[in-house]
Amino acid sequence: MNLVLIIFLMVILLLSFVIIIYYRKINFYKKNFIKIDDILKFNSIKEEHIEEFTREFKSVVKYLLNEKRNLIDSRDELERYKDELKKTHNILLSKSTELEYTNNLLEKRLTNISTLNAIGKSVLSEFDLNKIISIILDAYVVLLGISKISLYLWENKELVNIANKGDIDYNEDIEIDIEKYDENIKGIKLYNIKKEYLEIAHKIKSENEKVYISEIKMKDKELGAVFLLEENISDKKIGIDMETASALALYVAIAINNYIIYVDLSEKERMEKEIAIAAEIQKSLIPDNLKNAFGLEISNYFEPAREVGGDYYDYFISAEGKFGVTIGDVSGKGIPAALLMATIRAILKTLSYYENLPNEALRKLNEILMTNISKEMFVTIFFAIFDTEEKKVLFSNAGHNPFLHYNKKTDSIEEVKVKGVAVGFLEEYEYSLGEIDIGYEDIMVFYTDGVTEAENEKRELFGLNRLKETLDENKEKSAEEIKKSILNEVFKFRGAYEQVDDITLIVMKHKR
Repeated sequence: MNLVLIIFLMVILLLSFVIIIYYRKINFYKKNFIKIDDILKFNSIKEEHIEEFTREFKSVVKYLLNEKRNLIDSRDELERYKDELKKTHNILLSKSTELEYTNNLLEKRLTNISTLNAIGKSVLSEFDLNKIISIILDAYVVLLGISKISLYLWENKELVNIANKGDIDYNEDIEIDIEKYDENIKGIKLYNIKKEYLEIAHKIKSENEKVYISEIKMKDKELGAVFLLEENISDKKIGIDMETASALALYVAIAINNYIIYVDLSEKERMEKEIAIAAEIQKSLIPDNLKNAFGLEISNYFEPAREVGGDYYDYFISAEGKFGVTIGDVSGKGIPAALLMATIRAILKTLSYYENLPNEALRKLNEILMTNISKEMFVTIFFAIFDTEEKKVLFSNAGHNPFLHYNKKTDSIEEVKVKGVAVGFLEEYEYSLGEIDIGYEDIMVFYTDGVTEAENEKRELFGLNRLKETLDENKEKSAEEIKKSILNEVFKFRGAYEQVDDITLIVMKHKR
């Protein structure tokens, strides 16, 4: 608008200039011709008048010739002005067309930005993958005018075709040369296109199509790619809007990444709930503190390293009415170990009603589990039955830690051992039976390797010797106090270092 006004003013000034020139000329002619006319009015013309007339005439002629030249120059100048005005007019028309195109382009981009924001709000608030994909594909159609779209995502290190828009044929048999440059395959803000993406691009495009590859990436996390196909028209001036395509790819990446996080969190939440339920079930399977039974003062402790542990202990009454104890450690941690522990507990609970000898109970347990346990899993168990009338302990060991026996009479601590492999290792294995006598105020300590293999920050183990020393220092105390003293020493030794294994401890003191 300002440029048109300037040109109009220039034309007005030019016309004014021409009018002024002509006005001056008219005045000159009028003045001089009046003077000549005055001379001619004399009836008698004198010689000096003729000379004056001649001079005036020559002066007028000279002036007229000069003015003629000026008029010619003015005409040429006006022609130049005309040419310049024509050029300016053409430039203004061209600029006006460019401005109109730019304005339309800006309006389109503003519309696209507004649409992108709406799509972003919609897709980022959605956690259903099918709905996310549907919104994304429709967005490419609306914003880019693309009718053929293929979406691939990485799953277990493989590219999987999740969805397509339009008629896309995947040609598996086509021979391709990845190293050969193909001008009809381009990356959207992607300079080093992955080999896997190039292979797919070659296999989904026809001869008269172009493929634009838009990578779906969140920081360094590669999620997949969107393949946009359009007809390869040679005289097409404008291709797809790269900025819009790139912005769409970012929304796709954020939405899919959010979905993955949502699924992971949902799975984690589900697992946490299952673990919490399993932990509650496991706690319900662990027996209550007996404190006293069959002349034995009893104190126990159980603390899994995770929410659910693989350690196990239980008390029972044998078929002959004798008191028994089992303590075990299932290989591994977490829910699988806890499930196996619960199975073993149920089997041993049943076997204890029918078997009076610990080694026979372990043999039958091994026989049952050999066909129902994975090769990666096994369990160590120590099985003991107390005959308080005869003051004896019968026991059998399936690869578990030996128990400690403090003999009050001899004032000595002994590791009570009997050989045996873990349950689930060997078929038809015969377990050995051991027997010791117990007297008044004898102490027995059963434990899992979470006690003796507790580590400190130097990666040192608590060890069996420290356990013996702690027992020796506290042998005059009650079973409860001995248990607390052992745990205090273990915790003090471990310090700030995390608990890496389940801890189970049973202390029994014979009071008859």
